[in-house]
Amino acid sequence: MYNIFPYLGFLLRANKALLKNREEFNDYVQATFVENLKTLDKNDQRNFIDAFLVKQQEEKSTTNGYFHNDNLQSLVSNLFTAGVETISTTLNWSFLLMLKYPEVQRRRICAGETLAKMELFLFFTSLLQRFTFCRPPGVSISDLDLSPAISFNIIPKPYKMCAVSRS
Repeated sequence: MYNIFPYLGFLLRANKALLKNREEFNDYVQATFVENLKTLDKNDQRNFIDAFLVKQQEEKSTTNGYFHNDNLQSLVSNLFTAGVETISTTLNWSFLLMLKYPEVQRRRICAGETLAKMELFLFFTSLLQRFTFCRPPGVSISDLDLSPAISFNIIPKPYKMCAVSRS
């Protein structure tokens, strides 16, 4: 085909790259199957692949059963692609819409801000319950500089501290 239509060569290069990526993905999935099969415990199924492999072993005597390696490869590929592609597509559309309608990008309150503040509060108070924080020997209060360091964010300058267990 290339000899007849050499100007279509760019299509073949893209196809080669696609086939190479697909082959690498299939090899990865196949290696995952092999690893799961080595550690398979039918009484402790860890994931979808384990459940499929257990069912495959149960129906081993069936010649035209559904639970064969090609179907497992296809199912895992479909699940992976669905998970990745939907996120990728959603982000691509989101970015395109932000470019098309930049006025909607004005600053607003984050929907998760309250949750994040609560999580930070719980984490910090948990540390305060377990530790007393103090200056290390030789560091005075006047040595502690509350002016920010120059950075992308407003962060404190480096400092040293001791965390003493309350137990």
